[in-house]
Amino acid sequence: MIIHLTASYERKHKKLIKKNFKLRDNIKQKLQVFQKIKNTHRYDYIN
Repeated sequence: MIIHLTASYERKHKKLIKKNFKLRDNIKQKLQVFQKIKNTHRYDYIN
């Protein structure tokens, strides 16, 4: 019974982890885009 519970918990946990990874990837992409924008603006100021 305990084994079954842990297995189902792990399955749920994996789904949550996948969701979190998707969110984290989204945030990373947004940050990267933001960095690119900042960098291009910085170059504009230099030129």
